[in-house]
Amino acid sequence: ERACAVMTDNATRRDAQGGLHLAYYDGTSNTLVYATRAASGGSWTKQTIASGGSDVTPGGFGELISLTLDASGGAHVSYSVTSFGASTLMYAHRPPAGSFTSETMVAASSNVDKPTSIAVDGTGRIHVAYSEYNDVRYATKPAGSTWSTVMVMSADYTEPTILLDAEGGVHMVFNAHGSGNDLRYPYKPAGRVWTK
Repeated sequence: ERACAVMTDNATRRDAQGGLHLAYYDGTSNTLVYATRAASGGSWTKQTIASGGSDVTPGGFGELISLTLDASGGAHVSYSVTSFGASTLMYAHRPPAGSFTSETMVAASSNVDKPTSIAVDGTGRIHVAYSEYNDVRYATKPAGSTWSTVMVMSADYTEPTILLDAEGGVHMVFNAHGSGNDLRYPYKPAGRVWTK
């Protein structure tokens, strides 16, 4: 599996060995938490993804975290920080052994919607689908490089989900709320443009 399409207050993944990985919002401590447990069972190991008070939450109300794992077992999380009506989209990464580091993916704006969906391909490139002012947007970051963003489709499109295929194609699906609540499916084959 190469992507996670979770937009809730928690996100769960299973790694190649059957171990469980969970990202969730802890409202008691106002932190994003990453928890893992081996396939054989036992206790959960927990680590902080991000913290900093009530404004540092995934969506403003403990919602909308997306989690995926890469081939080496590294964890990748997208989430939002909401403050004074503006949302900043964030990306956090944890190598197989180590701590999380976070960076800004999309700068704070009142037009940025909170839901995101994250995926990572075999080269380590990060792919994120999100919505800004009713446009579906696609943010990507090659390993060791910077973020770039393109608008995929416009006009009342919200809550996109992203998935990668084995050939490097990028697939999205989302609800066009302002266009009869249709489901839309843009697809970008590897090295080509979006088909909508």
